[in-house]
Amino acid sequence: MPTSPRKLEEELKRCPICGQTEEDVEFGVCRARKDGRNLYCKACIRLKVTASRRALREYQIARNRLLKANSEPAAEVANEPQPQAPPTLGWRSRKPPVHERVRDAIVRGARTYNGIMAVVWDHRTSKDEVGDAIAKLLLDTREIRTEMVGETRHYFLREKPQPKPQPEKRPAVRAAPFTWTALCQPISR
Repeated sequence: MPTSPRKLEEELKRCPICGQTEEDVEFGVCRARKDGRNLYCKACIRLKVTASRRALREYQIARNRLLKANSEPAAEVANEPQPQAPPTLGWRSRKPPVHERVRDAIVRGARTYNGIMAVVWDHRTSKDEVGDAIAKLLLDTREIRTEMVGETRHYFLREKPQPKPQPEKRPAVRAAPFTWTALCQPISR
């Protein structure tokens, strides 16, 4: 039994990329479209996705090469051996803790909070972490001291870290008795 020309027309669809007219089963499902099929045929979509993934991969490789080249210092003398890269933990390079980087920034001459931030800050270190590191160096380890110069706070390294003051020990207080009979008995000393 021959099919009607209208039904045959509904089953065929033209891909705008390759220009071929194919059956609608050669087009992916897209419920957002009126006919329920994707605009492009499956073969053209596959080519687009493959090209896009290849371009993304090439971009990532080029970006990683550029970042690696910018992070390695150039040797002044050609015969001078390059310093060993620090050991890595998975995808991260090992960095000293933030409080050590803050201490090193102060040793190098950064005196204000903004100066310390300029030396210590990277995309993984927040301002809160830098503030916590300064508080740790000021209050816990007492390795740095602070002075107000005008309206700006300046940080300096102490010659010798001062020990943290110990709180006064109070004499032990006798614990309260737990039972009624213990309350009624006189306390013997």
